[in-house]
Amino acid sequence: MHATEEATIKMTTPVRLRVEGLDFANEETNEQLALLGVQVGWNEVDGIVLMTVFADDDNPVTEALEAARLLHASVPSARVTRVYEELVSTSDVAYRVGVSREAARKWSMEDDFPIPFASVGGGERNSSKIWAWADIVRWLYSSRVIDMDEKFPSARAIAEINAGLAEVPQATVTRWYTVTTRQPDRFATTSAIKRTAVECAPEAPIFVGASASFREGRVRVAN
Repeated sequence: MHATEEATIKMTTPVRLRVEGLDFANEETNEQLALLGVQVGWNEVDGIVLMTVFADDDNPVTEALEAARLLHASVPSARVTRVYEELVSTSDVAYRVGVSREAARKWSMEDDFPIPFASVGGGERNSSKIWAWADIVRWLYSSRVIDMDEKFPSARAIAEINAGLAEVPQATVTRWYTVTTRQPDRFATTSAIKRTAVECAPEAPIFVGASASFREGRVRVAN
């Protein structure tokens, strides 16, 4: 492959989204899904329908929300609820990594091991901890130099996607942009971020979504 060809290849991150209200037995629904216009994959895990969006590494939030918008526009009964995060126990970790259960249990007791995602079961004595597999994969690479060859959106991207999906009806009709103010100060105020965004899109509603620093801020502009 030539260097120029390599430069044009975009790196992507799979973002798996939980979807409700889809009937794959319906022929018309399947035809609409085939015409979505975005690169997605479909599968079902324990009765949960998942749409995998192969998002550009530089903008997974926008592309995931855009895919959700297109899905709802094509199949009005469909609703994307949140990012799907695979959860595992220490036994699952042992099986996937290829180590003993005791080794995985000892890992979980180390100070730098990821914080559990949740605890399931009845009370403290009988409860079992579970972790987000994405957190385990990152820890394995940084702490044990074990590369599981899997990519996941960052925790921040997941939070932004879930926040966008939860905002009805604005969830699927807005996009995030980064704007830079012309303030001389090191830190820009929220009002300054908003003023700059208004200059960029004077006729669109502006939603400031994050605290500003170094004269930059993330804003969501309605399309």
